[in-house]
Amino acid sequence: MTRNGQTAARAAIRWLFRIREVHLMSEDELDQERANLLQKIAHAGGTTSPPDTRFKPKSVG
Repeated sequence: MTRNGQTAARAAIRWLFRIREVHLMSEDELDQERANLLQKIAHAGGTTSPPDTRFKPKSVG
C-alpha cells in the first residue's frame, strides 16, 4: 500500500471510530466496516499512478 493509501486508511479508521461514538455502532459492525474500507483502499492503491510531474509551476524570482 502506498503512503497515501496508508494515510487514507488511518483517516478512514478514525472516521469509523467517530461514527461508532455518535451512532453507537457495535464492535462487530465496526470491524466489518473497517475490513470493507481497508479492502477498498488496498484495491484502489494498486491502481493509482504516480503524480504527473510534466507540468511544473514556474518559480517566481
